[in-house]
Amino acid sequence: MPETVNKIKNANFSEGTEQPRSWSWVSDTNEITWARAPQEDGSSAIEITSTTAQGSACFLQPVRVKQSAWYRVEVVVTGDLNPDCDGSAVLRVLSVDKDREELNLVTLAEMTRSCGPHTLRAYFQTAGNARTVLLQIGVQDIAGSLTVHSASFVDNIEPDSLSHPLALPPPPHACPAPRKVSKILVCDDDGEDRPLTAMLKKRFGRRAVTHAKAGSVKFSDVKADAVIIAGDKPLAGARTLSALERLAEQCIVVVSMTAFARVAGDGIETRTIEQSDDPLHACVREGNFITRGFALEDIFPFATKDAHASGGSDHLTMTHRQFRKTGALTALIKKRGYLTVLESMTDRENTSHVPMCLYKPTEHGGLIVYDVEAVETLPTNRDEPNLAAFLLLNMLGTDQVSLGQYVVPLEMEKDFCALIKEFAIRYLVFEYHGQDRNDMLLTLGKDTESVGLPIRERPLILLRSGLRGDDMAGIYGTFFYLKNLVRPDAYGTSYARDLVSRFRIAWAPLASPWQGEFWDDELYESGHDADGEFERGSIAAVIDVTDCDTNSPRVAFSGDTDGYRRSAETIPELAKAFGASSYFYRTVPRDVRLSCRSEMEWRFEDATPEVTVDPSAFDTPLHHHAAAAGAELIRIDVPASCGDFVANSIWRTDFVATTLEHVVGLQYGLLAMNRRSRPVAYDGHPPLKSGEAINEPPGEGGSRRAARAG
Repeated sequence: MPETVNKIKNANFSEGTEQPRSWSWVSDTNEITWARAPQEDGSSAIEITSTTAQGSACFLQPVRVKQSAWYRVEVVVTGDLNPDCDGSAVLRVLSVDKDREELNLVTLAEMTRSCGPHTLRAYFQTAGNARTVLLQIGVQDIAGSLTVHSASFVDNIEPDSLSHPLALPPPPHACPAPRKVSKILVCDDDGEDRPLTAMLKKRFGRRAVTHAKAGSVKFSDVKADAVIIAGDKPLAGARTLSALERLAEQCIVVVSMTAFARVAGDGIETRTIEQSDDPLHACVREGNFITRGFALEDIFPFATKDAHASGGSDHLTMTHRQFRKTGALTALIKKRGYLTVLESMTDRENTSHVPMCLYKPTEHGGLIVYDVEAVETLPTNRDEPNLAAFLLLNMLGTDQVSLGQYVVPLEMEKDFCALIKEFAIRYLVFEYHGQDRNDMLLTLGKDTESVGLPIRERPLILLRSGLRGDDMAGIYGTFFYLKNLVRPDAYGTSYARDLVSRFRIAWAPLASPWQGEFWDDELYESGHDADGEFERGSIAAVIDVTDCDTNSPRVAFSGDTDGYRRSAETIPELAKAFGASSYFYRTVPRDVRLSCRSEMEWRFEDATPEVTVDPSAFDTPLHHHAAAAGAELIRIDVPASCGDFVANSIWRTDFVATTLEHVVGLQYGLLAMNRRSRPVAYDGHPPLKSGEAINEPPGEGGSRRAARAG
């Protein structure tokens, strides 16, 4: 375990007379200045004041780093900033190699509105040839003031997050929840205003969620579909495990580990793991309704941040609770029919692979042992509460995802190319072409057949992703769409054979160099300018998929074509009927910039795409040649999130995959598949059961009336 020693000298800016020792001040304008700002508690701080909305200035300090190593940066700031400006307060690192050549400038965090004190917290990995980074704290193109209280730069264990994108977990409708929850009772020892209760009221409505002291709730008092025992005390009417299991026969019961240990008896113990240097994770061990959106063996961040465990609010300690792996626990799991859904994963071998979420199925409900504090925790830039809440909402029977899947992006381009090659080996109906990124192509169908059908002349639908190199949602979302097309029975995609009987499908995964989480303008500018020659009628559509810089999704066409008019009417209807047309997670309001993390809160985000015409989105030679051959030019702009991609990967890849299904389907006529847990009626069709699809060749569609969930 690395030492959590702060590499920053004069971290609280208290040393030095004329200016803070070990820090340098750099400004490109006299209208941005700094001054010392003594605090009421006697601590020191510096205040940066900007009277202009143009120009930048920062304090910087060089830090020696290891090559290809992970670090965590925390800066505590207070902001009084003008939100009408285009700029922000910024936390950045500039990497420098041994010859003092600048490698890349990475923006770790931004702040665009007044708030504070607020901890800007970020993780990053140094380049393979980096020797030094220049930590920069300052303002750019924004008026107002920024008070910097302290800075921390520490070694960080390399994240253990892991996903399995090649896995084919059952679709959500294949593992339905025991019941769909509409009324929830939250029981604990705290007041009604705890964050969990507030979050659930936003998701289910204020009248759907009630609160009670755990010690006052009797068995006969429970009239809800779900009971969440969030505190340490069991219910007054369920102080034995048998009583708790009887309650779970009539509803979903989610109980904390400590409360469960109290009622389970001797030998069932819990312990709390505390780490100040990260990471703490959970590993998926059981595939069921709780883990929809994940694959087996996926490892994701799961911890509670405690600002008081190790040194106050300027330093956040990671904690999570787990069971002690005793003989009594093993016997209880086996004898009473519990499943281990999640196990803990830490950097300490003797505290990993220990149960931290159990599930006992019942006919009309179920008993789930799960600590909900992770939903309420103070988020870092990785937005861990989103994943904890996603699991909780799965437990409560909500429809959250259709084709999306948890994913941790691979670090290197060569690793991603190897993933695509392995995909073509595992699923033989795909053919891998090319030697490197510039000519890498994946086609659906071999030289002699396509999904078992003889090859004949058919127009091409070309999918392109990785237009920027860091647009992970588009890359992996397209991958999951194609993977779903070749899903074997019993959960096969029923329209796939009809689709490929009319079209050839090809995917160019990377149109620009792979960048992962870290943006590099020089790499982006050197992106490959794709070209191609097409005979008239040989190509039906070019569909580009990429991230946009707002949380406003859209589908753009190059012109006012028949395809655009059909899609403008139908795609929003399909999204509402067959996709997850809104997602519930922590984000900012639509009118607030994504960098303003202080405005984040739990909210529904509408994911119904706007369908529009935008010729400027199609200006490459490939687009011009394809249009001349009669192709539709389409672009899917994926809504951005203001947090880490990993924590938001399930819903973002879901948006891409389901939107692609509808956009490609409309090239055929109408293709849509119900992956909800209930039947869906659409445009006069008989209600579609879970797993059923609408399959209409061109000319056979109806009037495309508004969709209605049945």
